[in-house]
Amino acid sequence: MGGYMPSIPKEDPDFGTTRVIRRSRLFFGAPIVVIVMISINLLWEVIRANTDSPSPSDWPYRFSILNASTTATILTIFVGLFMGRLQWARSLRPVTGSAVDDEGSSFDPRSEIWRFWLYNAGPGIAVIDDLSFYVRFADQPIGENVQHWVPLPVVNDQFGSRGLRDGVDYFIRWYSKGAPFPVVKSPAEGIKAAWFTVDALLQIKTFDVRLRYTDSLGDSYEKLIPVMHRLPSVALTAIARKKGN
Repeated sequence: MGGYMPSIPKEDPDFGTTRVIRRSRLFFGAPIVVIVMISINLLWEVIRANTDSPSPSDWPYRFSILNASTTATILTIFVGLFMGRLQWARSLRPVTGSAVDDEGSSFDPRSEIWRFWLYNAGPGIAVIDDLSFYVRFADQPIGENVQHWVPLPVVNDQFGSRGLRDGVDYFIRWYSKGAPFPVVKSPAEGIKAAWFTVDALLQIKTFDVRLRYTDSLGDSYEKLIPVMHRLPSVALTAIARKKGN
């Protein structure tokens, strides 16, 4: 992601989608290694059984760990367990979403504060690994170099350099590695990750969030969320009105 440049979600398939970035070594990697080893042993037993050597008991054909029948049975069991694991992982995979609203979810064009929510609609629970951000301000030229995927302290410094006050003009919640990401029924029951005043939004051209989390089976995921592209039309109207003034 070192060369990441924000774009309109329709032009970037990564925006808004969730992708697996790491599988569990214990529950995914280890079974694959076992299946490969058993498959190699089965192949060797088939070769031994069909060798044209006049004396199959000679080295190396006499080397055997498990006979072909036992190996085939074990392989069938492990493949079945692994396929069950994949199905189980899919059924427990967290479904993450985001939303933007104002106080009371009234979507009033006169609202001065707009909130950004992250939520897990289930069915599986998860823990947050990392929240990082990409910020570009409205007066920054496209060719100007900006830092990519920075942590919250850097974002606060960027906002502060523009005269935006933390807790007054905006607020972004900090989450440490391992923070719970529980299952909720609605966005309002999820994580209120940030809020911005219209004055702050007026200065922001791009505010993207990269969410990384791990599910209960140890698989890790990444989701990119372009917050400014998620603003409702009434918020855009409020920004345009403020800009006109």
